[in-house]
Amino acid sequence: MINRLMIASMTAFCGVCLAQTPEDNEERTLEARVRFDGFTTSRADIDGGGGDVRTSGAGGSVSVDIPAGKRGTLTLGAGMDWMFYDFGGAAGFGAADPWNEIRTASFNTRYARETSDRWGWFVGGFGSASAEEHADFGDSMNYGGYVGATYAPSREFYVAFGGGYATRLEDDGSFLPIINFNWNFQENWTLGSDSRGRDGGIKLSYDLTETVTMFAAGGFRFNEFRLKEDGATPNGVGTDRAFPISFGAGWSPTKEIELGIRAGVLVGREIELNDSAGVEISDADVDATPFLAAELKFRF
Repeated sequence: MINRLMIASMTAFCGVCLAQTPEDNEERTLEARVRFDGFTTSRADIDGGGGDVRTSGAGGSVSVDIPAGKRGTLTLGAGMDWMFYDFGGAAGFGAADPWNEIRTASFNTRYARETSDRWGWFVGGFGSASAEEHADFGDSMNYGGYVGATYAPSREFYVAFGGGYATRLEDDGSFLPIINFNWNFQENWTLGSDSRGRDGGIKLSYDLTETVTMFAAGGFRFNEFRLKEDGATPNGVGTDRAFPISFGAGWSPTKEIELGIRAGVLVGREIELNDSAGVEISDADVDATPFLAAELKFRF
């Protein structure tokens, strides 16, 4: 499941090394984060009379930032996710019922270092196994690495940029550009990269109070997974890609706790079934799909 790996490895943690003063570096301590999330969609029609599908999921992750000298930070993370597909109908994907429960175990590591009060660099790697139960574990792995630089001219703006490479199941690997930024362009208003939940993208947020934030976000979701050995498509590969658009709110009663909820719609959604050699068997567009999601974060 490349989407979650790329978010966790290259987006969510890029800001750790940014915009720190020398005083911050002297007082740094080990920091841990724990996240739980879940989502559900409505039932959506599959184009071409291919039945319909409903998707839900839940997961969690843990990450630790370990100070490495005065200006370095080593980040270690791991996560586990479940996705559940409920296909229905008498034809196409609905009748084939090509996959059901998808499990994903992931890990990532990153080292970031400030070279000055404004500039820094980072390098990292990630991996995952995403598959149905009884799928071949070794054939379910994706992995990759990345490198880049950070620039923080002020407390109000930072940007991280670079590139990475990720493998694919039964397909050529992909170069992945990194662009992560955060811009507090006006009091209470922020435009930046979105690392909430399961999607990466861009988010516009407004601090309604000291503890409540409202936001609008748009992004891209991509899931890829190995199918079970004894299924209708033995050792095949399934993909589910979409563009989520959402509105939501975050509540932080303390600095250590954050609860987020969002509602939105998946547009441009496409599902695809390939055989064990990566040859396409079928693909179909899915109608716009409303969804609800929630997320709970703890920081220690």
